[in-house]
Amino acid sequence: MNKLRVLFVDDEPAVLSGLANVLFRERQRWDMVFANSAEEALQKLAADDYDVIVSDMRMPHMDGAELLSLVRER
Repeated sequence: MNKLRVLFVDDEPAVLSGLANVLFRERQRWDMVFANSAEEALQKLAADDYDVIVSDMRMPHMDGAELLSLVRER
């Protein structure tokens, strides 16, 4: 069975760390990747495919809505 590939995006490292800790039990089912900005997320998306993107909506430079809109266009 293939793991679900999930990309989490947030500009606060503590939030990403907290998500990694809370979702630790899902590591058998999910391949979780974490990005510290929308720009980093776009780089990761250019290199790999993901099934789900979970993004903070309030980030500097590019908010979550803009990121998800760009991803949808691609």
